[in-house]
Amino acid sequence: MTSVLMLLEFEFPHDDRVEKEALTLIEMGFSVVVLCPDFSENPPEERYKGIEINRFRIKKNTFKKLLGLCQIFPFYHNLWRRQVKYLLKNREFGVLHIHDLPLCKLGAWFKKHNEMVFIADMHENYPAMVSGQEHIVKFPNRYLISVKKWYALEKKWLQPADHIICTAPGMIERLKTILGTEKSFALVPNTIHPEEFAASQKPDPAIEKKYEGQFVVLYYGGISRQRGIQVLISAIPLLANKIPKLKMVILGDGSYLHVLKKQAKEKNVTPYVDFEGWQPQSRLGAYLKNTSVTVIPHLKSEHTDNTSPNKIFMFMYYGKPVLASDCNYMVNVIEDTQSGLIFESGNATALARQILRLYEDPVLRSRLGENAKKNLLGKYQWNSTVEPLRKIYQLYL
Repeated sequence: MTSVLMLLEFEFPHDDRVEKEALTLIEMGFSVVVLCPDFSENPPEERYKGIEINRFRIKKNTFKKLLGLCQIFPFYHNLWRRQVKYLLKNREFGVLHIHDLPLCKLGAWFKKHNEMVFIADMHENYPAMVSGQEHIVKFPNRYLISVKKWYALEKKWLQPADHIICTAPGMIERLKTILGTEKSFALVPNTIHPEEFAASQKPDPAIEKKYEGQFVVLYYGGISRQRGIQVLISAIPLLANKIPKLKMVILGDGSYLHVLKKQAKEKNVTPYVDFEGWQPQSRLGAYLKNTSVTVIPHLKSEHTDNTSPNKIFMFMYYGKPVLASDCNYMVNVIEDTQSGLIFESGNATALARQILRLYEDPVLRSRLGENAKKNLLGKYQWNSTVEPLRKIYQLYL
């Protein structure tokens, strides 16, 4: 049996994509070990749904500082190299599957010294993501972290990879330009497994009752400037007198939350917005039961054009029409499935116009929602979209 070693920069479990990929490989006949940090009090070794987890204890703040400085100092990669070497003392791995760019520096080294297949799994456009983070322009980060260098390292660290997995077509096209078309690429978007997603949902009558009879527009996910939720709040004054019982429900947390609350207060729209804070994925279904429209208002950028947000597929599972900004990947999915409407990124008037259109046309809402559910259960579910991953690993059974 071929063993796969996955390197993950976050605690595991609770990374849905990594879990689905690992379980797919186990179904194929591989054994899978996930090596990850532990920021709390989890056991150093654990078996979870057949996945072996190996953890190393480190303080979260220390880990984040080492990662942030990994362009300049070797401490971060030396830490990971020691952990991998320790595992290799007791067992052999045929495949090294690395999640996200920062750890890909290790791929070439272990490929050469341990004759391992190196698979790079790019969850997102990492250099573009870094460039969009607010803290990058603040002192002292603007002197310590170079976005330009991240682009150079991306080319250097991915060149030795045997296979590169991406979540969006645009990411593949960009990397083909950088690395050459002869590289092996696979498209594996962040879709969901319908049965497992449904099984994870927990009824919550209090939440369901809270939003009965209201026209709910719901956002779910992280909260930062790039997520564009400020555009949604700016749309409220354009809708408040036109849609009775309008309610914007914001599920999530992040450093930008206080800015949004201040914005809502300044625009006198606080009664129309419920900031529900971070909610576990298991409660999403309860919120969606009485939701009329879901929204993904991300600001268009090189990063958001080339990411595959799994929330769009969660919304589709519940048969809810999706309002999305004109980021490339979301436009492709919505146009392909006819499951929602698009608005110009950053344009509150355009967003308000589309919300009002869906409010005034319940037949359209219903048709878009039905299309969403049908496509989610068909071509956009995990068992369909994971096929390129299976084809790669078939080579190493």
